[in-house]
Amino acid sequence: MTTASVDSRRSVRNLVSAFKLGLWMFAGGLVSCRAPAPIEEFRGQLEREWASLTAFVTGAPVAKPKPLPSDKSWGKRSTAPRGPQAQANAELLREVFTVALQREPTDQAAFASYVDSMNQGASIEGLHNGFTHSAFQRKLEEETSAATDEALRVFGVELSRLQIGMKTPTHFDEGDRKPMAASADLAEIAREQTGPATRPPVVVPIDATERGLFYARLFKGASIFTLKRIFTDEALRLIDEKVADPEALAKWYGDFAAHYARKGIPFGLESRHRGETSFHQDWAGQMIANGRLDRLRWEVLNRLHRLLNAQSRDKQTPQAAVRPGT
Repeated sequence: MTTASVDSRRSVRNLVSAFKLGLWMFAGGLVSCRAPAPIEEFRGQLEREWASLTAFVTGAPVAKPKPLPSDKSWGKRSTAPRGPQAQANAELLREVFTVALQREPTDQAAFASYVDSMNQGASIEGLHNGFTHSAFQRKLEEETSAATDEALRVFGVELSRLQIGMKTPTHFDEGDRKPMAASADLAEIAREQTGPATRPPVVVPIDATERGLFYARLFKGASIFTLKRIFTDEALRLIDEKVADPEALAKWYGDFAAHYARKGIPFGLESRHRGETSFHQDWAGQMIANGRLDRLRWEVLNRLHRLLNAQSRDKQTPQAAVRPGT
């Protein structure tokens, strides 16, 4: 896809986030990559993460980790100090994982490592991007059946809403409905340095309704996981465009959250279902003022994921068994 420079920079950040946090998932399972707290062990952590990144690029096999025990006590197994905030981070990370990948985390060591990363200041956006731009995400996109017509319709309508609110809308073409390529992130870095590849122009309708139908046709055949990746990447681009104007961003979020509250889909928290624009706008203003833009980003991503999850539940399953940690 041809995008503005902010999109290219985001692709680079996706690679860096996944590298720093050890989020690459190989051979159908999560890589066990603990985050040691002592400073003297930091070099060893980086070396292990570099080995994981190298394995991802070259396709070298990586040993599968042990699965989580059935008691699902992963939220209490973090090596970081325990406390209310650490437990809250574990619950939030569980939501990010299950909403984005539509499954429970099954690797105890990897999940504990991610919780440790959050306790030490890692961003929700970085963790989310690590999941949705990983080798495991690519496997889901490749092995999950095509999205239903209803899922495509909903995707088209809501993607159109996002695009209309952007200064530099993305110009999609037929290639964007394919599963994420193995070297997608590295290719984005190369394109940032050499310029975007030339593609035949695609005429996108101006009318919002027609644009929604256009996107539904363009992405026909894509899996629900591909749609979710495209959807959330575009939302993050839109937020990046608006972040320089906090008032405009808060207003946009208020309208966005109120719009989704009327869809009748369970979003996980009761406050997410409130229909007053002013309530969500005020909340966003507080988050921005307090430097918690990362939480605002997740509230947007959570709604987008759950919207498409609702269209795919019990209608689509991977063609082959794909479970992290097995």
